[in-house]
Amino acid sequence: MSEAPFYFIAIHGGAGYHPPSSDSSIRRSLRTAVSSALTTLTTVDSNESGSGSRRPGTSPTALDTTTALVAALEDSLEFNAGYGSNLTFDGDVECDAALMDGGCCAFGGVGAVRCVRNPVLLARCVLDARRQQQPRLGLGLGRVPPLLLVGEGAVRFAAERGGRAGAVEEPAEMVTPRARREWEVWRERWEDEERRTSGPSDGLGAPDLTMLRARQDTVGAVVVQGDAGDVAAGVSSGGLLLKPSGRVGEAAVFGAGCWAERLSDGRSIACSVSGQGELIVQSSMAKTLAERIAAAEGDTHDVLRSVLVDHFYSKWHLRGEHQPAVGVLLLTRGMDGDESTTRLWCAFTTQSMAVAYSSSQHPKPKALVLRNTTHDFSNEDARPPLFITTLSF
Repeated sequence: MSEAPFYFIAIHGGAGYHPPSSDSSIRRSLRTAVSSALTTLTTVDSNESGSGSRRPGTSPTALDTTTALVAALEDSLEFNAGYGSNLTFDGDVECDAALMDGGCCAFGGVGAVRCVRNPVLLARCVLDARRQQQPRLGLGLGRVPPLLLVGEGAVRFAAERGGRAGAVEEPAEMVTPRARREWEVWRERWEDEERRTSGPSDGLGAPDLTMLRARQDTVGAVVVQGDAGDVAAGVSSGGLLLKPSGRVGEAAVFGAGCWAERLSDGRSIACSVSGQGELIVQSSMAKTLAERIAAAEGDTHDVLRSVLVDHFYSKWHLRGEHQPAVGVLLLTRGMDGDESTTRLWCAFTTQSMAVAYSSSQHPKPKALVLRNTTHDFSNEDARPPLFITTLSF
């Protein structure tokens, strides 16, 4: 009997704050997402339906696996992605998502999408349209395929591609009872604060804003498959609760929310990012981290510390940001002598980050809610609140 093809997959449920009371349900949802994606992708595709855009009769690529993993996370009501996401200030669901194929560095992103149940499937269609550049995909006369589609244009793009881009719903059908209840509570708090200050204001103070930012639960995935190191990464998010309508976060932006690349020296890198979107976009976090990893001759731990502390946390803290939030799931594959090695890292400046992973050697999914015990988040601790760990498999 032949040995199963090599794979290593990992997902995250966001960097932020996960109450200890929710640990069991979060871990269960992460394991379910991994198992669902693996079950879907263990057989050769026989038709063009389902997640991704795989050709009939072909085996799954790392991009196919990544797409399926993120779609499974979007289907879970535990996380802030796809159906059931956080609501905007106006009370609507608007989602961002992106994918990157490390083999050719192809990218596709969608932002502020209201009616698509699985925005990552729409991001996959954008990526494929850009990579294939075929007239049948709706482009011609030398027009350049888009890297990013937003708003109504993205929804029309989805409708034109049918099931491959995910189910298109009425806006109200994207809102779950839990999301509506949370929106009502926080919208009332904002209105109470505005009345108390007797005039236009930001509405919420720093402690409340910190709590809001903790309720992001952006999801993402990183995958490496095969001896050649086929690699991909993805991310999806409903964004910050009470965000302005039309806001696009890091989950849609090239170089910010995810990165995947197979380097010329044979190494593979994939990362997926969560946290405070505007700061992550301004920092080009995913691209910066991947470039530093690619150029480094030293330890990955040191690179993570340098990027997350010096390039991100300390810089934004000095500029007045209260506890800049970022979390990274990083997967690397390379050669150690004659042996290929795969390593998974998780690093974050928040109170917690939820992750799960599986490999061809150990297919049973393992899920964890990692907690940052190095920092006192209840006080103005002067130290950067960085937690870094490598996850064994």
